[in-house]
Amino acid sequence: IVHHETASEPSEPSRTGYDFEGWYTSSDDGITLIDKFDFSTAITGDLTLYAKWKVQYLTIHFDSNGSEESVEAINASFEQIPITLPLVSREGYYFTGWSESASSEIAEYFAGYIINEENWQSGTLNLYAVWEIIKFSVDFVWNENGEILESQFIEYGKTVTQPTAPSRTGYIFAGWYDPFNGSGDEEFDFSTKVYTNYYLHAKWLPEKLTLTFHANGGVNSM
Repeated sequence: IVHHETASEPSEPSRTGYDFEGWYTSSDDGITLIDKFDFSTAITGDLTLYAKWKVQYLTIHFDSNGSEESVEAINASFEQIPITLPLVSREGYYFTGWSESASSEIAEYFAGYIINEENWQSGTLNLYAVWEIIKFSVDFVWNENGEILESQFIEYGKTVTQPTAPSRTGYIFAGWYDPFNGSGDEEFDFSTKVYTNYYLHAKWLPEKLTLTFHANGGVNSM
């Protein structure tokens, strides 16, 4: 810079987590910033200017989106990272994370997501919990070899649909039984709400046949 001429203001620098607030003078190598420099000021001697930075803040509001749990908002500055997003729970559901949309089925911020320097964003963020309903498997085993007639996947707290009764030569189908429930002698109740996996077995009774002897003109002997 020629003596008594003015300096051209350079392009604004950038710094993750901070907003640039201008160029300032300092008497202690940038530790303490004094005055914002006016670029219309004529330069009369050597001068060092220091960038002034203001730390950014992030406010996160949480909506449990169906859960009875409430989550307090987070208000943190960049200098407080890392920030771990909280976990929430809901009966009958898996918590998969957070989304910026209340209706989303896919979490943009997975469970345990950490905000750090690499993914920092400032401002306000509204997040909604994303849930996946728990499902249980119900297998219907129709013979002694463990062959499965049908499998159903039942949502938490819902009931099982009774399958079409199987058939077996020489036997009469007598219902579906849970061999792991007590003695296993009680027929499964299809109005039962499902909260676990089931492995139901078909019960078979031998078909009874009637054998009749006709003397056909003779005399029956006792």
